[in-house]
Amino acid sequence: MFFFIRNEICLGCGVCASNCPKEAISLVKVRDDSDLENQLWAAAMRNRQERLY
Repeated sequence: MFFFIRNEICLGCGVCASNCPKEAISLVKVRDDSDLENQLWAAAMRNRQERLY
């Protein structure tokens, strides 16, 4: 069985990691940069809004 993470729809919520039966997926904070974090959050919310409408 194979799974693929589609970056264009990933919200970074961690549901995939918490539901992975083999614990093969984890979320890793790559930088401690609040500006980058804010930009990523804004992009994720825009992506979510686009999928809802």
